Parts: sequence; C-alpha cells; structure tokens
Amino acid sequence: MVNVKKGNFFYRVAHCETAPKDDVDEALQKVHQKVQEAKKDVKKVVDAKVEELWKDVKEKYISEPAKEAFDFIEKICGSSQTSSSFQTFSLNSTFFSACTYVDNLRDFGQLDTVDFDTPLIVLLALVKKAQDRLDRDWLASLPKESEISSADFARHKRMKQYACTVYDASLSSKPAKRAAVLGVSEDEIVATNFDDAGDSEHCPRFVVLLDHETKSVVLVVRGTFSVTDVIIDVVCDDEDFLGGHAHRGILRGARAVLARAAPALRRAAEEHPEYGVCVTGHSLGAATAELVTMELLCDDHHRALRPGTPVECVALAPPPVFRCGDDRATLDRVHGRINIYVNGQDCIPRASLASAARLVAALRAVDSLPLTNTQKFHLLTSGGGESSDAVVSAITGEAVNQEEVATNLRLLEDTVAEAAQDRFPFLEHPGRIHYLYPASKAAEKEQQQSLSSSFPFSGDPKGETRRSYVVVRQSSQMFSRQLTVLERMVLDHLEWCYREAFDGVALGDQKTEDKTED
Repeated sequence: MVNVKKGNFFYRVAHCETAPKDDVDEALQKVHQKVQEAKKDVKKVVDAKVEELWKDVKEKYISEPAKEAFDFIEKICGSSQTSSSFQTFSLNSTFFSACTYVDNLRDFGQLDTVDFDTPLIVLLALVKKAQDRLDRDWLASLPKESEISSADFARHKRMKQYACTVYDASLSSKPAKRAAVLGVSEDEIVATNFDDAGDSEHCPRFVVLLDHETKSVVLVVRGTFSVTDVIIDVVCDDEDFLGGHAHRGILRGARAVLARAAPALRRAAEEHPEYGVCVTGHSLGAATAELVTMELLCDDHHRALRPGTPVECVALAPPPVFRCGDDRATLDRVHGRINIYVNGQDCIPRASLASAARLVAALRAVDSLPLTNTQKFHLLTSGGGESSDAVVSAITGEAVNQEEVATNLRLLEDTVAEAAQDRFPFLEHPGRIHYLYPASKAAEKEQQQSLSSSFPFSGDPKGETRRSYVVVRQSSQMFSRQLTVLERMVLDHLEWCYREAFDGVALGDQKTEDKTED
C-alpha cells in the first residue's frame, strides 16, 4: 500500500486541495493578470476610437433632418437610447419600451434576444444610404406629368383645406372663430365634436359642415398634433372588418365618430337631398375617414344616410388601415370612392406593424454584412468627392477604394431591398393613391436646401420660393410594404407641407382617364 502523506501531490489531487504556490507560480499569475489588464486597456482604447469614428460620422456626415429622422425611428422601435448613444441595440429594450402593448412582437423570430453588433445610428444611416439611392431611382421612373383631371383635383384640394385647417379650428371655443378658420360661415357648420372630456370612450375630434361649392355634406376628422403619437398608434394589430381586417385602434375611433356624427349627417343629407357626402382628414384623421367611408359604402343597412347618397373620401397622409380577405369585393366596392394623397417622403403612409418589422429585418440584415468598420465608414461618406475622400482617409488611416465602395453600395442596396418579414401581415391602402412629388431635380434640390431653415418650425415657412409638384397614380404596395428612413420622412407629413404640395400642382385644363390599379 502506497503511503500517501498529507501535502503529497496525489493526496492533494484526491482531496481537491490547491497546491502551495512557489515563486514561479506567483510570477506567472502576476504576468497573467497584467496581460488581462493590458487587454482591457487596449479594448478601451479601441472602443474609444470606434466611438470617436462614429461620432465623426454623425456630426460631419449626417444632416440635422436625418438625425431627427433617426430619433423618430428610434421612437418607432421604442428605443431607450438616444441618437447620441453608441451602445449596442437590443430589440428587448427597443420595441417593448414604447410598444409594450404589442405582445406578439416577442414572436418576431428570436431577434428580441439578440444584440446588434453595430451601433443603431450607424445601421440606420446605412439603411438610409441604400433607401436614398433606391428612392432616387424610383422617382426617376415616375411620369413627369400629372395624372388627374383638373375637376377632380380642384374638388380634392377644397377638401384638403378642411382637413388641414380643422387642427386650428378645434382649438377655439368660439363658433365664429372656428368657422373663420375653416373658411365657412357659422350657419354652414352643422355639428362639432371638439371635446370628449368625461367620456368613457375616446372619439376623434370632428366637424360636420356644408360645402355649397361642391354640393357636399363634409365630415372632417381631425388627426393628432404629434407625429410621434401617430407612429405609436399605427404600430398596432388588427381585427375583423367587412370581410377583411382593419387597424384595431383606428377602427374603434371610426365607429365612435360615425355613431356621434350620424344624426348630423342624416339631417344635413335630408335637408340637401342633391348633396353628396365627403369624409376627409389628415394623418390619423384620414385613416379614420377611410374606415368611416368604407362603413357607409359597404353597410347597406346603415342608417346614417338615405339610400343612394353619393359617398366619397379624400384622405391626406393616412397610414395603411385595411387588409382584404380572400374576397376582394369590399376593395372593389370602395376603391374608386376613396382618394388617398401621399406627399413625397412622408413616412406615415408607409408605417404599420408589418413595415416596422421589415425595417428591423433590414437593420438585422445590414448588421450581418461582412463589412469592417472602415468599410461602413467609407459607405456612409461616399459621394462627397475627392476632398471628402481625403478627409475620410485622414480619419481612418486608409485610402478610399472607390471600386470597393461601389461594390459594397450595390450589396447594401440589394440587402435592404430584399429584407423581408412574414410574421405580420401587411395592411394596405383601400383606395386610389395620388402621389405628390417635386416636379424636377432642381425642385428636389431646393427642398433639401430649405430643410435646415424650415424643419424646426410648425407653421408655413416664410419667404420661400414655391415649388412645382406633380401628382401621379401609384399602387398601395409602393407605400405600405416598406418604412423608409429618408430626409423628409417627418417633414413631408406635416399638414402645411401638404398644403404646399397641393398649391404647387398646376394642371390647367388637363384631363386624364381613370386608371385601374392593384
């Protein structure tokens, strides 16, 4: 039998004892500790350099409107970070902080448990870079002449005036002031609902008025004053409606409006049997107007109107609100009666739960591209000319390889364009879409130059040259399938920008035939 003494090697192994350290062991341990500390110091230096690099990107190469757009997108995703944060981006802390009621986002793949490797602002800037180029190519392919008759546009433009002025009108408690703001007389206002205080169910603000010029009883639904509120509201699930599915929150608002407005609509229609009914609004007000119109058109037993009363809708900047089922009868019935206007890069007509999820998929796909930080930096700063390349080379310590940049730009564009999600079905626009865009590249450039002065203000910019716009027909899918991160995504949604776009359309005596879409 082997005599195993305490302290012997085999004894220590058997009893799980730690061997006494000799001088060599202690020296090696100190070296190991110093190496680990050195690695941490190096990592801190590298992280600081990377953060400094991305700060340079933000401050020198991202415009103020783009920063505003990125902040806005972070609110869409519910990010707890600000645009100046360079921490990793976790879906677990983004979608859920502002959209906690959307529980099924947790089922969007397994992305909510995975961090992005690249800072959020960098991913957004890269996605914007690709979408800018894709948007430019799309605009170049659009018709250069308007595709609407002068008579139709004049009628829609008149409804636009009510949709835009109802915001200010709703703030006044004096009937005379409300009428003046809306551009009608007091006796032309049939009913108002500008205060729901004390009600158990929220009802969007609205006014019913008479427009004798177009022989219309007009129901004007007001939207919200906050664009951020709009985006939070549109990122929601849907429920059954007219054989398809409608945005749940907006549908409930539409039904509340119709319940309260029905007596006034019916009374006005009976007093003016030769008049039709037009429902209009901007933003969430427009989305509500669409669903009210669909209810009036498709529910044959609805008591709000006498049988045979003409009904139409003019909707400015609505989010997607409806998805038909296997039967397209509802869409076929309402498509020609709902006229939807989308201005430039307005993000709200492109915003839904599904499009927000697709944007996240695009961010994830871009984050997975095999690109170094330097290559990403070169992508973001590309297109600035030789002087810009020299600055970039000085910052990164590497020469800009234009051939490599071009290849990576194509890869970036393809990645963003092909990003997809199938977890959430896409809502669509249930009507004809009229797209308003600047008539020339010069007008587009002028728009960009006016951004810095006009963006911070909530009213009409003063002293600017009026731009010329074209209005063309587009399909719903061009707007409902992708949430874009573009310079004017927030600005183009504002009601005064819609006024400017409408006022910039010159048709003369132009007449065009109706086109069938979708």
